[in-house]
Amino acid sequence: MMTDIIVTDLTRFSKRDDLCLAGLTRDGQQCIRPLRSLNSALPKYLTYQQCREHAVLPGTILRADFQWPDNVTAPHTEDALLTSQIQLMGPATSDEFRNVLESSHVTTLHQGFGVQIPNGAKLIEPNNPPARSIITLKIRPTRFDVFEDKFNDRKVRAHVTDASGASFKFLPITDLGFHDNIGNPETRKTTVDEAKRLIHQQDELYLRIGLTRRYAHTDGRDGFWIQVNGIYTFPNYSLVVREY
Repeated sequence: MMTDIIVTDLTRFSKRDDLCLAGLTRDGQQCIRPLRSLNSALPKYLTYQQCREHAVLPGTILRADFQWPDNVTAPHTEDALLTSQIQLMGPATSDEFRNVLESSHVTTLHQGFGVQIPNGAKLIEPNNPPARSIITLKIRPTRFDVFEDKFNDRKVRAHVTDASGASFKFLPITDLGFHDNIGNPETRKTTVDEAKRLIHQQDELYLRIGLTRRYAHTDGRDGFWIQVNGIYTFPNYSLVVREY
């Protein structure tokens, strides 16, 4: 059966060959991450070149046939195999985009992932994996701080405080558009401070919060690492120019 999704996550890897794309069904009730292969050890994502050629951006409506495998394990239960060509159905309106985010949103990470996450944690340990790997977190815009990490290759990171008061600090921002247009000094169109000021002026902020594949750090920490996949504000839903 063909299914429509509205792209909500377009996230970068350290190498630009692949992009991790995910979207919500039009009712906001199901998240789908299309993959070219479902090998659990090395899933094949859509390529950067494919997305660029077809101008696939957050808010793009895609239609495709997806196969749901039996062997997908938590938390990456959104993984689905593409069994047809992707059809581009055009861009969602600002209202459509907000509606899918609003329909899917939670106000705390605990509510979204369904497991206890210690205040200040940067990962979820593998012995208690959550049921999903991507959530929509709605918080007050002033509870989101974005800054340049001068101690880590000047990468742009975020502090996030959810409705429970729990704070999650130094989270990597993997949102492709945010990185290219704000985070990357070579391609940025505005400064990090100006972006933060504009975000804080908005009425609503929705964050797509994702979990990496399991990764063991050299310092001994092991698990699913928390990252910011998408940053969307309203009434101006895209303060970042979304382009390649």
